[in-house]
Amino acid sequence: MALNRLPEPNRQALTMYYLGESSIKEAGLALGTSSQAAKMRIHRARKQLQKETLNMVTDTFKAEAFARFQGTVSSQ
Repeated sequence: MALNRLPEPNRQALTMYYLGESSIKEAGLALGTSSQAAKMRIHRARKQLQKETLNMVTDTFKAEAFARFQGTVSSQ
């Protein structure tokens, strides 16, 4: 899962903010950081998740295209 690939501090901040419904300020306090640091961790986590998701989609499309190609080659 892409979420598990995030660095722990970023995953904690992101989880608290989105799943725990904490504010950025609350997440920062709980993590022992400033609001600005928590905000940066959330930003970095979102960017990394975006990249991971794009990679997963790309890999899936490539695998499906290869499987279709293999199916057309072997049926000829």
